[in-house]
Amino acid sequence: MPPVEIDALVAASRRWMAGGEAPETGVLSVGQTGREAQLRMLAEAAQLRQIALRPTAPTNLAPAAALPDLDLPLLPDAARPLFRRLIKLTNERSHAELVTGLMAKRGVMAHPFDWLPPKDPTGFPPEYHALAAWQAGADEAMPSALTAETWDDFLPAARRAAFADLRAQDPASARALLEANVTGVAADERDELVRQMSVGLSPDDQPFLEALLGDRSGKVKASATRLLARLGVVTGGEAATDLAAYFDASKGFLRRKLTVAVKGKLNQVQRNTLIDLLGAVPAPAFAAALDLSETDLADALDLGNTDLVGPFIASFAQSAGDRAFAALWARVVEAGLATVPHIEPALARLTRDEVFAAAEVLLRKGVYHSLADVARLTGPALPATTSSALLGSPRLKDQIEEARNALIPDAKPYVRQAALGSLAHELRVAGCLLTAGDAAALRDKLSPAIYHAADPALDPLHFNIALEGTRP
Repeated sequence: MPPVEIDALVAASRRWMAGGEAPETGVLSVGQTGREAQLRMLAEAAQLRQIALRPTAPTNLAPAAALPDLDLPLLPDAARPLFRRLIKLTNERSHAELVTGLMAKRGVMAHPFDWLPPKDPTGFPPEYHALAAWQAGADEAMPSALTAETWDDFLPAARRAAFADLRAQDPASARALLEANVTGVAADERDELVRQMSVGLSPDDQPFLEALLGDRSGKVKASATRLLARLGVVTGGEAATDLAAYFDASKGFLRRKLTVAVKGKLNQVQRNTLIDLLGAVPAPAFAAALDLSETDLADALDLGNTDLVGPFIASFAQSAGDRAFAALWARVVEAGLATVPHIEPALARLTRDEVFAAAEVLLRKGVYHSLADVARLTGPALPATTSSALLGSPRLKDQIEEARNALIPDAKPYVRQAALGSLAHELRVAGCLLTAGDAAALRDKLSPAIYHAADPALDPLHFNIALEGTRP
């Protein structure tokens, strides 16, 4: 197109934008005047912008790599708008982990055009690891199996997940693989890989763990020490003696039951030092310093000092044998001390059934700060009995009642906003925990009594219900 004609169209566009008409001189459709000429010029100006004035691509532009093969079917198109709204409710990573975790449990995954995982997908379902690698710009797709040949082809998060799977299936092969490659990974990843050896731990792991006691990372040495303690290799030295000095082992006058309790009243500095020692000294070394067995110590520890229950559990979960840890945990449950802060350090040693059982108690008693705390323990998609406990939780019932009371005409606006906001926050988590049937029951309870059927606060429940129809 000649420059004069382009200039005429640009000038005409300015006149149209200002609400006037373009001059007819320089019109491309020569010989026509009036309204028809204006319309033809308008059409040619639009074509000019769409075709003739397209930006030139940068010379260094390269096509994106093809998306990897996905492990699950994509979310059906009908549910994608609801997913996009739900994933944007908050920027919290934990929320995205719950939503995608629920979807994975129901057999689908997010469409890559709607959402992509972060480059470090730790905490997200393993089905998203390939997309995370693609997002990170990996030159080639990650291999499906972790072997000596493919070790360096995995991104750190995907490698940790693959190693955990391998350790669960074949502990010996996983140990041999880690032993051959342990020096080539960063300290933090090295520590995480070593701690994953707690799964399937056996005496065959002892030589490798003893070799790690000379690792240059203090974290790795501490993790190896705790695992060795679970195998009966007692270490601790002066720290164990210092820890034992804080306690007195004595028998009562009537029941003659051995009790290990803190000597006297501690100030804050002494309490902090004691807690640090409990985290550093393996449970077998602590027991040996008191001339007790692990199991005897678990049976004798004084749980009346609730500030120390968490450190006791953490110490035994990290380093005690199975029998000793089970004995302490049974006492914690029996005493009603299995709260969220006490369950978290024990997660690696508890079965899923034990975790769900503890969560049911928390929900039925209402002894938790928020549902997000419970979700950290259980993950998404609760089993039916735990979901039922959540639906009947007194805490949730109280929040629903507060929201209902806040809707009365005399309620202060800030009271109404706080009550509805608190309930909506819990619904974001509840929508990822409940079964589809319980989600429908909760939705029917809230709409229209509290929320309009189309209120965004109900989106998590609507999405949960919609996912049930996507099951293969």
